[in-house]
Amino acid sequence: MGMKFDDIDVPAELDVVVENSMMNIREQQRIKRRKAWIVKGCGLAAAFACVVSIGFANPAFAAKLPLVGHIFEVMQDKFSYGGDYSGIGNVLEENSQEGIDKTDDKSQTGNNKKYTQTVDGVTVTLSEIYCNKQAVYLSMEIHSDKAFPDMYNPQIFTSEKYSFNPSQQGDCPVLNGEKVDDHTYAGLIRFDLNEKVIDTSEIEKIADDIKEGATDYDYEKLIKVTEVPDDFSLDLTIDQIRGDLKNPPKPDGGKTEEEIEQMSDEEWQTFMREWENANPDWEEKEATIYNGPWNFSLEVAVNNDDTQVIDLESKVENGIGFSAIKKDRFEITVYGLNKNPLDMGEYFPVLLDANGHLMSYGDGGCVNTVAINNSDVSTVDLFLVDSDLWLNSLKGEWWKSEDGLTNEADIKAFKQLLLDKCAYHTEVQFK
Repeated sequence: MGMKFDDIDVPAELDVVVENSMMNIREQQRIKRRKAWIVKGCGLAAAFACVVSIGFANPAFAAKLPLVGHIFEVMQDKFSYGGDYSGIGNVLEENSQEGIDKTDDKSQTGNNKKYTQTVDGVTVTLSEIYCNKQAVYLSMEIHSDKAFPDMYNPQIFTSEKYSFNPSQQGDCPVLNGEKVDDHTYAGLIRFDLNEKVIDTSEIEKIADDIKEGATDYDYEKLIKVTEVPDDFSLDLTIDQIRGDLKNPPKPDGGKTEEEIEQMSDEEWQTFMREWENANPDWEEKEATIYNGPWNFSLEVAVNNDDTQVIDLESKVENGIGFSAIKKDRFEITVYGLNKNPLDMGEYFPVLLDANGHLMSYGDGGCVNTVAINNSDVSTVDLFLVDSDLWLNSLKGEWWKSEDGLTNEADIKAFKQLLLDKCAYHTEVQFK
């Protein structure tokens, strides 16, 4: 049975905790970077698995297309939410808004573009935008007057203000794309709207009380979910661009990798506090950091043409299941019974496409969202699996190789394994 997403009743009480805020997410990213650097001395290669290559072999480059205005088309194969991006994005037209350069605080006479901003010799140009009910996709070019060092695709730290949510939002996606030349990176970033609808403005009003350990608040009732309208405005600030060096200087942690891995959580925290106090500039040594802000104002129109939502309430069994599943052009999201895509309780959602292949989680979103890429999604199998069982056992049964299972018999056996071990299963068909 089909239905509109706006028809799904969203309760005011959500099983979401304050720790899901962007501040905590950024701190976790920072901790992972720090440990990866100390233990391996190699920046973020494993964390982001970014592949950087020269793009002149790309047919679009060979045809000498102007990059700005065509980044969706040129870079679509570099994106974790793959698909045909040609012709779907709205090109962000140039008009008057002066660029900013903190070096002399004067506008750039050759840079009067609404979607181009320059700070300290680094120019960010927003190229195209596409939006559905689940995500905002932006393409951008980053150009530096000075040549970029040998680094991985840059990470973009943002602050966002959506007109449909009074809460300040933030994100830190990696630019999915490639290095075009020594001075230029280009690619796409994605903002997951399922994460942007959480309204914590009432929580923010009592932030000081929370820090002091106040317990006389019903925090769940103070957190609400908003709706994504068909048109909205987005004030986007890029606070920082971070490029992790491919060959950073190897730090001396004073401990072997084995000693670090054997530490308890408490021992690790104590060790890191002491190490960080002794090495306050560690982040600057493992990365090239460009500080903004680069400020942009966007008017966003939602494309509903490819959106299909299926109500799954009738398929709930023994209080376990999904409330709905939503399919758009590039992604599929399942919603828990509390209608909140950020929380599935003790279970992990697992999706198989029509051929029984495990659907992958694109970067920049929650685990309830999978990338369609080239999958056949005419039929999708939905599973809820105990989180520990999935993460510590069953997931490894698929990823026995870098490419996952490829033999048809193994793929069928994996599906049967999920059927045997899952807490819940249902099948949905899309048009």
